[in-house]
Amino acid sequence: MSGTELYVCIIASAVTVLLRTLPFIINGLLHRKTESRFLASLNRYLTPALIGMLVIFCLKDVRFTDPTALAAGISVAVCVASYVWKRNTLLSIVLPTVLYMVLIRVLV
Repeated sequence: MSGTELYVCIIASAVTVLLRTLPFIINGLLHRKTESRFLASLNRYLTPALIGMLVIFCLKDVRFTDPTALAAGISVAVCVASYVWKRNTLLSIVLPTVLYMVLIRVLV
């Protein structure tokens, strides 16, 4: 590994660590001074928005004549139902994913 490659790896690692920790640093700084309405609204709306984006991204290439469309539809319904029921982001991502994987093996 040359010196340039080493420097690139170090800089990329530092930027990655900074980008991963920056939201926590900003959150800590804002909560010390005042309770931010912006962060409260992000906390309320960001999770459903992210799940909605994931659902749209997953369904963008689905053809309704394809047998996997039924599996996708059932998985989306389970995703929405599990989030409304438990308000647990991890559950509403993992459960429909596993269900979809099982359904495409059974239906196809």
